[in-house]
Amino acid sequence: MSSASADYVDAALNAMVLIMMADGHGHESEATSVTEQYKNLTGNDLERSVLDDMCKRLGDDYRSGWGVVVAADLTEEEKHRILSGCVVVCMADGELQDEEFALLGRIARAYGVHRSIMRKLMSDVWGDG
Repeated sequence: MSSASADYVDAALNAMVLIMMADGHGHESEATSVTEQYKNLTGNDLERSVLDDMCKRLGDDYRSGWGVVVAADLTEEEKHRILSGCVVVCMADGELQDEEFALLGRIARAYGVHRSIMRKLMSDVWGDG
């Protein structure tokens, strides 16, 4: 997917980093998951230094990341792929924290993704469906 649009690439990275940081603990397993999901979603590699810089920037200015996530001009498929990647990042440390779940819902609502579709995406990622 190396031909992914800049909006999609930026929205995917910002969404996953926000999810990673949602509970206030950016676990190493979540950082690894972000780099893996970024590659899966965009076809691009993500250097750890870029991820670390983004974590610091979004830690200081959450709204800038949120703005990128919701302002992106995305197809429904792109929205679903980003949400699926976020679900994987949420579970990378073995637990779905309340803050992560709330942010997933907020992103889904911002994208206009219905709860039933979000449940299916979560089930598909977790292998329950």
